[in-house]
Amino acid sequence: MNIRIISLAVLAVGTAAVIGASAIPGPGIPASSAPIAGITSNTEALINSGKIASAGYSQALNECLVASGFNYTPAPEGATVDLNGAMGISRLDLATAQNSGYSSVQPQGPHEAALGTAEADLFANPSFLEALNGTEASREAVKVGSMGTFLGGCKLEAAKTIYGSTENYALATAAAMNILTPASYSAAGDAGVDAAIKEWKECMAGTPYYAFEGPWQAVTAGTTAGGQKEREIAVTDAICRDQTKLHATLDTVLDKYVTTLVQQQDTQIQQISDILKTAAANSATLTASTTR
Repeated sequence: MNIRIISLAVLAVGTAAVIGASAIPGPGIPASSAPIAGITSNTEALINSGKIASAGYSQALNECLVASGFNYTPAPEGATVDLNGAMGISRLDLATAQNSGYSSVQPQGPHEAALGTAEADLFANPSFLEALNGTEASREAVKVGSMGTFLGGCKLEAAKTIYGSTENYALATAAAMNILTPASYSAAGDAGVDAAIKEWKECMAGTPYYAFEGPWQAVTAGTTAGGQKEREIAVTDAICRDQTKLHATLDTVLDKYVTTLVQQQDTQIQQISDILKTAAANSATLTASTTR
């Protein structure tokens, strides 16, 4: 199979990226004989609910930095978990393709300040970096599995404000972003995925883009071409995805493996769910306190 497996660890940004790879168990999740319909989308939604906490973390980080004399608000950390995307076939709908081609399916890497901007000047300021990251002596370990990093300064304060502890922060970010990845590795080898791609290719056979072996080639060709040509390829691709129900089929295949994984990782997933709910509540409390 020519599907490009993309680890969700690569998509995580910020502190979570440093420890993201450690949260990925090895591949080899067996298909469930009694898959739970819809478990893929439901579990993805659970993990993606962490964006509420991530926004609160950014706000808490800003308030801490302002108190230190620096008015800086980072973009919220994290990426959307998309197990279709982890198999190299990120979700794409027709409206998005018409409006922006393939921009929505491109990996979003860590934000870097442009040279000469006020943000770049901040990150060149040792006092700002110390306020942001703390001193070496003041940092605390953030660990998932056998790997980890350190948090200090306003990053540490924000993590505790929103998540309660560095352990909770690690579970709600790095562990949460990667816990489902083994299901994608295993589902990629399922015959149902081959059948879904074959149907997509049969649909594309009646278009000028008949030579693509799979949606990932359409994405590559479109983004390379850019402009109106990209939109033409993306719209054609999206129409065939809709007509063949590609993503619905991939989700059905994934349900078999996500069911097994969730059953295996039930305790940790429940722990992550509880942390995210508390963190979301802490984010709401912080927002309410600053808008009074």
